[in-house]
Amino acid sequence: MAKHSLILFGFGVFAAISLICYGAFVMDQLDITRAYSRVVCTSCLGIEDIATELTFQEKAELTKVKKPVHIVLFTMKGCLDCPKAHKYVESVCEASGGKVSYIEIDVSENWSIAEEYGIRFVPTVIVGDKKLEGLKAIRNELINTIIEFSRN
Repeated sequence: MAKHSLILFGFGVFAAISLICYGAFVMDQLDITRAYSRVVCTSCLGIEDIATELTFQEKAELTKVKKPVHIVLFTMKGCLDCPKAHKYVESVCEASGGKVSYIEIDVSENWSIAEEYGIRFVPTVIVGDKKLEGLKAIRNELINTIIEFSRN
């Protein structure tokens, strides 16, 4: 009888420890889920595919950049538009002759930074105090925003 009680006690302790560990895991996953639910991937919204190649005219426009400009690109793992935005921003930096540089921040790994900047969508680019949300805005407005920012 004592042997059975000891076995039951052991199972009870094991079950309690398992529930505590599972609860900690669930809470950690809940925090991750909360972070992901705060940021919407624009490609998940069904936004159309946009070309990310720079045109000759856009490359010529980038020669008008007067002073160094630093860009912050916010992306997230699993976002379909984020690699396209990365490629486009990288092309812009290369075509600027070194006057434009960028840093890429993955919101899934750096949520506090994304929250500080008020990031709601990925991809998002920040140039100065201007925020370009989504690949379409990045593609259509980034070069003009850079040129405008470099004049101030």
